[in-house]
Amino acid sequence: MSESSSSSSGLSYILALVSLLALTGLSFGMHFAPLGGGVGTLVALGIATVKVAIVALVFMELRFGTTPIRVVALTCLSFVALLCLGLAADVGFR
Repeated sequence: MSESSSSSSGLSYILALVSLLALTGLSFGMHFAPLGGGVGTLVALGIATVKVAIVALVFMELRFGTTPIRVVALTCLSFVALLCLGLAADVGFR
């Protein structure tokens, strides 16, 4: 299946919707799972990462984007990661 027929049929959007709903249900269900604080947080962050990847690849169309667009997206993601690491370091060293 070529990228134009997959995009025009809407199949990728339907699969993304089903995946995001399933992952949202999994996130909600984790609230009731007796995981430890650290493990639960890591699992929740993993689920959130997968959801972000789905949104970026399907709805932002980074799969079919040009190289400069992908570089800009990766740069933005890197800055967010640096901000999160800085926040974690600030809280950790207090």
